[in-house]
Amino acid sequence: MKVHPWATLGAAAVAGFAAAAAAIPTAEEQALHRIAKLEKALNGNGHSRKDDRSDGDHVDKPRRSDEPSLLSKLAGVALHAVQPVLASAIAGMTASFTAKDEASAENPDKPAGDPQI
Repeated sequence: MKVHPWATLGAAAVAGFAAAAAAIPTAEEQALHRIAKLEKALNGNGHSRKDDRSDGDHVDKPRRSDEPSLLSKLAGVALHAVQPVLASAIAGMTASFTAKDEASAENPDKPAGDPQI
């Protein structure tokens, strides 16, 4: 974070956006949910008239609630793509800190982290 503060801020913003996109339903999904609740309240059995049709024109049926949205799918793909980069960055930082600790253990009089220019 000290070396690349803007990259850290950008990564946090992207992760926050992806989490919000996955967790918060879109306006269309919210409207469909409200319509479904109204139809259930009006019909009493939860079936709408469109579901009772037998002509096969079910082109615009709403998405199932257990099916992920497009943004959550994209966020999952992006996180899987970034995962190796994050793992190698963490490994690099760990190796750097371990090297500094070993150097300070060998020379207790010398400060641990020489500033890099």
